[in-house]
Amino acid sequence: MMNLFVFAQPGVGPAPYCFPQYNGTSRPCNQPNASNTLGNTINDFIDSFNTTGAVNNIVNNNSGCNSQIFASTSENYFFVACPIYLRVNPGQTITCNFRSGIIYDQGFAVFIDWNLNNVFDLPGERVCAVTGLPAAATWTSAVFVVPAAQAAGSYRMRVRCAYVTTGGLIDPCTLYSFGETEDYRLIVGAGSMCGVLPVELNSYDALFINNVTELNWSTASEKNSDYFTIERSYDNEHFEVISKVPAAGNSNSIKHYSAADKTPRKNGIIYYRLKLFDIGNNEESYSKTISLYADETNKGFDVFPNPANSEITLVMPDAFIGKKLSILIYDNYGKKVLSSESSISSENTRQNFNINKLEKGTYFVTIIDESGDAIKKLLIKQ
Repeated sequence: MMNLFVFAQPGVGPAPYCFPQYNGTSRPCNQPNASNTLGNTINDFIDSFNTTGAVNNIVNNNSGCNSQIFASTSENYFFVACPIYLRVNPGQTITCNFRSGIIYDQGFAVFIDWNLNNVFDLPGERVCAVTGLPAAATWTSAVFVVPAAQAAGSYRMRVRCAYVTTGGLIDPCTLYSFGETEDYRLIVGAGSMCGVLPVELNSYDALFINNVTELNWSTASEKNSDYFTIERSYDNEHFEVISKVPAAGNSNSIKHYSAADKTPRKNGIIYYRLKLFDIGNNEESYSKTISLYADETNKGFDVFPNPANSEITLVMPDAFIGKKLSILIYDNYGKKVLSSESSISSENTRQNFNINKLEKGTYFVTIIDESGDAIKKLLIKQ
């Protein structure tokens, strides 16, 4: 079996919470084509989820079916986390709106771990559920009220659908035949979690090459910035500081920064985030979290960012200078979706590709030189 690493940001498992599983015939959840394709045999998933009534509402619509690889198995589960999160105040009434895929009816339920015991206790922590079985591809809603005495803090929220199962019967953990599960962060009160950097971040990326992670970022403007710390995690939950970089203080021009992680764990997903410290201000401010797959056998060219949304950059080694290369991108079924030819010089060792038109999924970037030798890299399109 080929190991596919489909960890789009933030890409992290539910641990220590129970794993919501679906049977093998429903994984991966989009078969054999992209979400909501009429020819699919499986279209049971959370296509859209949003909320109203909160301080900061979730809007995660038209996301199709989301899945991640855990222990070499594609699971119909995704932890959305920052920057899409729900911020509420005690006593607020929150409306949850759901829409499924286009073929089969399914129920929806929402769970919140109010007591922070890492378990969705039933029945009290099933906070709302859709009545009956809404028709496929139609909007439906359910409502819950934030407890009036709920303490400020960050809580885990789970949204789950299941094939032809009434929402009130959906369990947060049970194995179902078909469906999808999405976990979110719910924040009570005005804490700083899921905040953004109080600078205008112009770019931020990471590149794993020669067994070292190179991190680069730039700011368009800064005000009273003191320094950055770079934090690393292997589970996107527990982060450690690996570097500290002085900031510009006050600036209205582009400033470039870099740092290196010289001791990353190899052969696995690594997550990085920036934390900014303001002068005289102790509030935590984070960038988005980016991820990469660190492969100690990494040779030849590199692809970043990876996973990617709209554009990728191929970084060519000096050994490719003077060579004419064919650059090909294939989907997971072996169909060529993009191609280009380029003669590499010292001025163009970085080749940019627009991948906006590609569907979410797994692709393979292949470079072939004039002798016919080929090097292949895996690419994840978010």
